Amino acid sequence: MNCPLCGTAEPERTITCEHCGLTTAEADWLKLHQLDYLLAETANWPYKAQRWFYEQQRDGLLAKLQPPEPVQATPPQPLP
Repeated sequence: MNCPLCGTAEPERTITCEHCGLTTAEADWLKLHQLDYLLAETANWPYKAQRWFYEQQRDGLLAKLQPPEPVQATPPQPLP
């Protein structure tokens, strides 16, 4: 993020969940909460297509926040 007054770049701040230990950028955490709020507030909108944009943003952000799948190591084969 940049300072809105002078434009100086600030280091990205992170937040760590006390329960699961997920560490993520504060901006992503905030955006996720904003999208959850918007989706809750628009749950009764008559036009579902208007919610689609918020749902796509939330799904993309959730995918970004998921930890990578662990790579399964194959045990070494014994030498003949």
